[in-house]
Amino acid sequence: MSNQQFKNVRKGKEKTMLKQIIDDDDEYDDQKTKHENLVYEYLTNTELEETLILGLKAAISGDVVPKNPWCEMSRALGTQNMKRNIFDTFELLAKEFKKASTVDIKAFNIHEISEKKMQQDQTDGLDKGFCIYGYPQNLEYLFLPNIKNFKESVNTILPSVNREFSNGRLNVCNSLSGGYILKSSLIIYPNSHPKDLEINCECFVETSDLQSAYDIFSQFVYFDCLQIKNKKDGHIIKEFIFYKYDPILQENVKKSWKLSRIKPKYMEQFKQDVITNVQESNMIYWKGYCRVPAFENLDLVETQADTRKDQNNQPINPDLLTEEEKTPYQYIEVYKYYNLHININGQQESRCNQPLGSLIKGVFFEKYNAIRYASYFYKQGQDPLTTQAFLTFTNNQLKLVQKKWSEQNIGACAWELLYLVLYSQQADVKRELLDSIIQIVSSDYSGLVTCTKFNNIIRMLIEKYFTDQNPFLLPIINSIYKVYREKMIELFGKSSGSDIIRYREFIFRLFREMEDAKGGFIIQEISLFVLNTLHRVTKFMGIGNLQKVGSVTYNVSLYIYDALKKNKLGKDDYITYEEFQSLKAPKKMMHVSQEVVEYKKGKNTEFKSEADIEDYKILQFLNEYDIFDNLYEILRDIFFGKQVPNALPTAQFKVETKAIKYQLFEISREEVDNVLCNVLTEQNRKDIKDPTKEFYEFQSEDMQALDVGPIYGLRQCIYYASVFEIAALYDFLKEYDWKKALTRNLPTNYQVKPILSISTINLFHNSSILERTYGEWNISWDWIIRGESYPHAQQIFIDTILKYMTWLEMKTEGIVIGLFQKKSPRDPFLTIDEIMEAEDLTEIKQIFLGNFTSVSDIYFKVIFKSETRFKMINFYINLHFVDQVKLKAENLLTREQPETYIKIFFNDKDFLFWNKLYPYSDGTALRLIGMQQNTLFYTGSLNEAMKLELIKFYISSQIQDFLSMSRILFSYSEIFSNYQGEAQTFYFLFKYLERKKNIKRPPKLKSVKDISLYFQEFSDSLEVNLCAYDNIYFDSIGPSIINYIKAIKEVFTQEENEETEYGSYANKMAKISDMCQVVSDSVILTYRQLLLEDYQYTVLWLPKQR
Repeated sequence: MSNQQFKNVRKGKEKTMLKQIIDDDDEYDDQKTKHENLVYEYLTNTELEETLILGLKAAISGDVVPKNPWCEMSRALGTQNMKRNIFDTFELLAKEFKKASTVDIKAFNIHEISEKKMQQDQTDGLDKGFCIYGYPQNLEYLFLPNIKNFKESVNTILPSVNREFSNGRLNVCNSLSGGYILKSSLIIYPNSHPKDLEINCECFVETSDLQSAYDIFSQFVYFDCLQIKNKKDGHIIKEFIFYKYDPILQENVKKSWKLSRIKPKYMEQFKQDVITNVQESNMIYWKGYCRVPAFENLDLVETQADTRKDQNNQPINPDLLTEEEKTPYQYIEVYKYYNLHININGQQESRCNQPLGSLIKGVFFEKYNAIRYASYFYKQGQDPLTTQAFLTFTNNQLKLVQKKWSEQNIGACAWELLYLVLYSQQADVKRELLDSIIQIVSSDYSGLVTCTKFNNIIRMLIEKYFTDQNPFLLPIINSIYKVYREKMIELFGKSSGSDIIRYREFIFRLFREMEDAKGGFIIQEISLFVLNTLHRVTKFMGIGNLQKVGSVTYNVSLYIYDALKKNKLGKDDYITYEEFQSLKAPKKMMHVSQEVVEYKKGKNTEFKSEADIEDYKILQFLNEYDIFDNLYEILRDIFFGKQVPNALPTAQFKVETKAIKYQLFEISREEVDNVLCNVLTEQNRKDIKDPTKEFYEFQSEDMQALDVGPIYGLRQCIYYASVFEIAALYDFLKEYDWKKALTRNLPTNYQVKPILSISTINLFHNSSILERTYGEWNISWDWIIRGESYPHAQQIFIDTILKYMTWLEMKTEGIVIGLFQKKSPRDPFLTIDEIMEAEDLTEIKQIFLGNFTSVSDIYFKVIFKSETRFKMINFYINLHFVDQVKLKAENLLTREQPETYIKIFFNDKDFLFWNKLYPYSDGTALRLIGMQQNTLFYTGSLNEAMKLELIKFYISSQIQDFLSMSRILFSYSEIFSNYQGEAQTFYFLFKYLERKKNIKRPPKLKSVKDISLYFQEFSDSLEVNLCAYDNIYFDSIGPSIINYIKAIKEVFTQEENEETEYGSYANKMAKISDMCQVVSDSVILTYRQLLLEDYQYTVLWLPKQR
């Protein structure tokens, strides 16, 4: 390709130059075929050519050329594809939508929509009488038939109350708002609304004094919650919440009551909290899930008749079922708000957080109630939009927007902003903003947010079923799963975002893991694992990509920014998606101007002008990345295959695989070998009288210099192990010898031998790869007890572990968290406080032993301080009982695991003893690794599954492939996997700061300042890698992570007091941890695609025969 041709491409003068780039000779124009003409016509129509040129121009603009030009091309393709998708979807929806016709009832500016009026528009004489009342700006966008069906189903949770008290009268009515009432042909994903259904419980109190009004209101709220709690109608209240604005934090914060505490013992305390918050006009509500007769997706719902069986396991006779059992049900997310309106001797006032909110955002079903509500805020004939109540509503609604804006949750921002835009007085601004908001909430990524709601409900019901074993839940679970699966398959099947395409195959695979041969849903523990993984992926895929949608519909972001600034709400330093991209400065490789100067100094005089030299040097650089050859191959695969797909997303996904290729393959096998692999010599090898096994004692020069080690293991484990880090960890733990915890000797008729080891994925914890130390370690602690009685051995094991945990907490600086199951890494089944505060450990021991029989992995967490940092160590524990006669091990964890065989030990005697109990073989190890990978797929831990894949390569003696594939350890996958673990550590540190208020013993952390240096170092490092130019994998969630970090940093500069809510900071760290895992696993999926496309090699699942 000539220099002149490249100059034309770079300057963007000729759109048709791309076909000259991908075709190397000038004769192409004379040899076009009809097929090729059609292809290029399609290429132009899809704007793929223009987009690729735009990406190339962006990659080489300015004086520096970025490290990886494929990244900029990928972003250009992704942006163009997203624009087309959302604009096409909106255009289609807008054509079908018609505003509802409203009628002014001539009172308080309230309008109505009636079914009578709708039917008379088509045929005369029909009068069904169903009406809704509200403001016309809101009513115009509602679809009455949907609301009618919905209202009939939720009637049972909308009770009206008229009650006389000794000091006054209470009348309660309800209005509805939320996503469900907005469902129409224009808004197709109403469940992406932050709140599916809002029940506004309007409490009108007539009394003689203010205190009596508060007493009546608080008493009603208490007994209303108690009644819902005690009823056996299937409704579930998750928590009761008081929500108020904190002027110091400049955001809304919540104080919650667990439902279990709302009982007579705490009645007065609860009522006082209600009174305090209603006096301050804070939000008072509960969040939960309500069981209602099914009103949507009726073709997919089941009833008791579909699941009930008789004694012979045959379908039960429908005639024997009650109407309740024949009725299909579903669960919906519900927020019930309590609003107090007071009438004291004719003087009216309202104590609600959002005055006018029930009319502005919702609808009433009775004209009288709508008028009565409005009368508390303005007079007949007055424009409600000019009242102080509307200004207060606007301010408080913006606080809700600000909360979501601080997290860059653009989807939730758009929903909350909708209610303000509907009432805008500027017609042009209103129309443009409404168009953009609808584009956001009706995009496929809002569909993903909708799917997370269904996922939440399924998981909640499964956990309730495991607890209650209530058969009435089965048809509801099956029904919701069918709806969830259908919507997920539809979204992942039709959508064309690169994140969706990358995850599509994996998502479909996960669904198969939850279903039987006939496609039925299996209610089991594995299904919960899978649903947790699906929830994490779809949640952050939706939230992240909606930030990209927000960058396309930029007027929404500008409006929010200006509105918050005008009302002095929050801060103005939140990072948006556009600002985040500006932070991703390129890693500079070549300064073009410097290259021109160097060229002129040389003897080569082919090019004279600086422009020609500049173009020559840039072209030379791009050729090093095979830009043109690869573009040709990508376009050829797209357009000359069996069919022509949607060009933009296909090209983007293929371009992303090239990006990771040039990120990883600049690392040579020799570099991998030098960093990762240990040189094993005959001098290191030890004779174990088994010629089939290569057993080594290894101590590197660094270990010898620091007097650390040695370590011991088979070649299959020690060759790639991070020997220095492993030995250093063991050296660190020597100070915490378990024997120090014993207050008396163990029974002499039992031989107790605890063995510490490092296994499988933890063998790769090499700090040279990350250029920082790992923040979380998993260590296997196997207790081998030989004696007469297995039950007695269990007691010795459990007693010793509990004593050791207590000793660590009481006598060392270690922060013990508790005992965990693998499925719940943040929720201990026994906390250290529960263990230490128990007067009798009998129940504690039963819970401990019971969890061993129900799950496969049990561990306890301890956080140790290491200089200015903290290190989380998870002790995975197991008991191996050896009978004195049979000499055969029997262990508490019945499932075989690769950790049993892929291990590094800290002395040779431990290895020799272990090898007698569990003799190693390659076949057994490979089989168990495959089984373990399936478990990791359930949890979405693809980084860990890939490490097991590397072990399989090495055991199978594919050394060169092992070295090639191990490049993935040097990628963002491993970096963000470590950040995920460190963020988890901070989650527990903040949780500890929260609970230390109630700890009677001296705290291990005196204040949040004790973790400030570590957090600063962690956050700086994380931000650097988030903003790295060639980190394009799920970079859409980068702004959210950075904004969370900014919010958390503020806690280190504030005055610490008893009111500091460390729990909110812990929750932010939990989200950062989840997002880092999504980034990590996203890289693995792209890497898998690269191996498949460029090397015809399949890893992780559906493997080729090797």
